[in-house]
Amino acid sequence: MGDPNAVKEWFVTHGGKQFGPVSLHDLKFEAERGQLDPGADMVWRQDMDDWVPSGDLAGLFPRAAEPAPRPIVLEKTEVPRADWPGASRSTYLAILFLLPLLAVVCIALARHFLGVKAVSATAEMAVYGVVLIAMVFVSISRLGNLGMSRWWACGLWIPILGQWLQFRSFAGPAGYAAHKKLGGLGWFLAILYWCFLILVVFAFVAFRSGFTPSEYREKLDSGSRSIQQSLKTLEAK
Repeated sequence: MGDPNAVKEWFVTHGGKQFGPVSLHDLKFEAERGQLDPGADMVWRQDMDDWVPSGDLAGLFPRAAEPAPRPIVLEKTEVPRADWPGASRSTYLAILFLLPLLAVVCIALARHFLGVKAVSATAEMAVYGVVLIAMVFVSISRLGNLGMSRWWACGLWIPILGQWLQFRSFAGPAGYAAHKKLGGLGWFLAILYWCFLILVVFAFVAFRSGFTPSEYREKLDSGSRSIQQSLKTLEAK
């Protein structure tokens, strides 16, 4: 049997004129040369009911390469603030600083209005004990809100590690252990924390060395006088 594609059985319209019969090989050749318009030029043969666009004839035009599938990119999404369990930064700061102050004020008011004898030492110790328990609880819960294990609370009493954990609790927003973004308020609190810590360390070292503020002032005055004396000596020369 001969090649069916070589049989001259096709008719084609091009530029308003009809050509044929031609073989499928001829049509493919013209299509490859760009002489056939797949939408405007029509083709037909005897076993077909009507003319069809040449582009509908299977195998006549080479198929355009299918675009490669786009790679699936898994975007990293941050867990919304509401999904982080534990105590938030504002709750932590309120319990850590405002609650002890509130306890002191309440005891002072009770002594003032009820009398010193009415407020026993046991009652004061109970109030301060509740405050201490609340502070410990919120410190542990705060670590969970940062995205850290609550077992890190064991390190709060270890030097250096404890200061690092306190820094995170003081300045870090919810989920900080995961996304490592402080934000504007976080940076402000971080600078405030480290300045306070440096001040505490300086005061502790000064206290341990027996260095008093009056001695510090005297040394400053002495240094100032020495500088002034040096300047006068240079001017005299």
